[in-house]
Amino acid sequence: DGAGAHTHLELLRIGRDGRALYANKAGQALMGAINAPDRQGLNAHWSELIKQSFQSGSPVETEETIGDRIYLCVFVAVAHADYANLFTRDITQRKEAELRVRQLSRAIEQNPASVIITDIKGRIEYVNPKFCQVTGYAAEEAIGRNPNILKSGELPKEAYQAMWKAIANGQTWTGEFHNRKKNGELFWELASINPVRDASGKITHYVAVKEDITGRKLAEAEREKLISDLKKALAEVKTLSGLLPICAGCKKTHAV
Repeated sequence: DGAGAHTHLELLRIGRDGRALYANKAGQALMGAINAPDRQGLNAHWSELIKQSFQSGSPVETEETIGDRIYLCVFVAVAHADYANLFTRDITQRKEAELRVRQLSRAIEQNPASVIITDIKGRIEYVNPKFCQVTGYAAEEAIGRNPNILKSGELPKEAYQAMWKAIANGQTWTGEFHNRKKNGELFWELASINPVRDASGKITHYVAVKEDITGRKLAEAEREKLISDLKKALAEVKTLSGLLPICAGCKKTHAV
């Protein structure tokens, strides 16, 4: 029993009738928490787990919540014909981390921009639904391949070399790509690519967030064309206006 008092897990020894026969220091604090008036349902549920363990003769493991902030992993194992040991481990940090991951996953899945995650060699490990919608590639077609499946050949190789040099050095790279969809259609994207580091600071992945700016680029091209056409028209008007007095003089002389 003395060894149980030093375990990093909360330990309770529960008899067949559901009464606590022993609790280490952490287990005593836990008993105080689960015996609060609003925790009776939880206490009853643990009694049911102990009953199941006695009936089956096998350990039972589950996860429980106390209040809205404490998550526990509960493990029950029969240690004697008259009692079972109940261990719990606080997994609040792990559960909260899982929640943050789920929230981030939902945000990426629903993001209006294309998101691509690659390993350090450039192999695609994840694409979100927007990527599939924009490019025409299904996720299973893209994963395992290199983002250069979108390469159109319209940009010089120096541009790609500069990008890889920046992100390999841990820098964020922002720029435009003129890419090609699965069906061959060309489109423009504004991309921001960021390196992802592990706890030791080593780069493990790259994340690219890309916005389809084809409409904007077409509008810019139309604007540039309009400006060019206006400049040509103005030049022609100036030329004509310079010729008009001479022509009028010629006409007057001819009339005489």
